[in-house]
Amino acid sequence: MSSAEFVSQYRACDKLTPVITLVLYYGYKEEWNGPVQLYDMLELPEELKSFVPDYKLNLVELDKIDNKKFVTDLQVMFGMLKYRKDKKSLARYMNEHRDYFAKVDGATFDAGLSLLSFSGALAKKLERLW
Repeated sequence: MSSAEFVSQYRACDKLTPVITLVLYYGYKEEWNGPVQLYDMLELPEELKSFVPDYKLNLVELDKIDNKKFVTDLQVMFGMLKYRKDKKSLARYMNEHRDYFAKVDGATFDAGLSLLSFSGALAKKLERLW
């Protein structure tokens, strides 16, 4: 290991791990109408563009996803989003997946409530179902 490698803790043979940025959009009143490229989000003078890389935002519109394509917990969690406008259908969906929800930890439950934008009395009612 060279002195430069020692200081940086990065050897010439090391490889970087890619970072993938996802934008999860779960608005249900309207489709995404924001930028989908970094440059579209910046007021960047033309002369600086060669120094700032542009990249595509990996936009995932959760209302448009077929949650059955997932074989992980995301299938059930994204499935919940389809019923967030109809509380009775959501309760029915949660009941149909009772085995899954019985095993969910508190942090996942809180994340689900956050995704659904539920709080207060409705959150307590869902917690009893959960």
